[in-house]
Amino acid sequence: MGWATLFIILGHTIFYGSSYVYYGPIIHQIIRYGCIGVDVFLFLSGFGLVYSIKKHPVTVFYRNRISRLMPSLIMLALFICAWYIVIGSPAVICNIYMWTSFWFLNFIILMYIVFPLLYKFFERSSGFTSLLSMTILSIACLIPYILNGNAVNCNADVCAICRIPIFCMGAIYAMGKCEFLDNVYFEVAIALIGILILTLFAIPTGDFPNEVFTCYYAFILMTPPLMFGLCKLSNFTHTLNKVLSDLGRYSLEIYVVQVTIMPKIIRYGAEHSISAWFIIPISILLVVGISYAIGTCSNILREKLKLHNDKTI
Repeated sequence: MGWATLFIILGHTIFYGSSYVYYGPIIHQIIRYGCIGVDVFLFLSGFGLVYSIKKHPVTVFYRNRISRLMPSLIMLALFICAWYIVIGSPAVICNIYMWTSFWFLNFIILMYIVFPLLYKFFERSSGFTSLLSMTILSIACLIPYILNGNAVNCNADVCAICRIPIFCMGAIYAMGKCEFLDNVYFEVAIALIGILILTLFAIPTGDFPNEVFTCYYAFILMTPPLMFGLCKLSNFTHTLNKVLSDLGRYSLEIYVVQVTIMPKIIRYGAEHSISAWFIIPISILLVVGISYAIGTCSNILREKLKLHNDKTI
């Protein structure tokens, strides 16, 4: 999850910075696809939830999910309120849309709620049938957006709907029903197909991810081989593994803090002509530092309330 969090952080610097942030011709093209970190994260989330639900009855499963989320959500809500008060926009706190704009958080909570039902379905079906069913469901849910012309925009609903298959793939793989993913040649093949889809749909327009929603499905193919390769890379050094573990541990806090403060910081740098090479490292350090503090406070609150800390997200 540490690699996924790192990709998401870097990818969002381009998403929020637009023409202000530029990393060079090669690095920029790699980082602009950083949203694939979301797919890696969701794959691992689905994977981890299988082990959680196997160990506990459904009531305990839900209790553990609440115990994991509630302290963090309380501390994050306090931070968001404090942030908008400090920057002089307290009225935003009363905006219901702002509180519902964290699509990733909403998606994870929804998956928590329906996961016991998904697990039962996956148990009774083959891996191929399960994955095909979830992909068809995802595409079917996108039809209204396609017909309305909204699928080509980076719409929060579209972002969530396109990620249903990759979340389910993680769960199906954990259940031992995706043996084909263990084949190196198959992993390379599906990664190349994913890259081909990106080449055909994204690179000619030069406006990914705001151009063609099909590109999200390319990430479904690219995520498993990328993830397994990164896991091997993480084992090269103890320090790298430790840093990535810390990023993964506070990934929920990092996501919410980043979405809250990074657009404002980057916009301030662009408006005042401050070098992006100064603003971006500062914004990343602030995001990670604040997230670590919030995560630590959440853990303390969790201990005070004597809540079980199941780290599966």
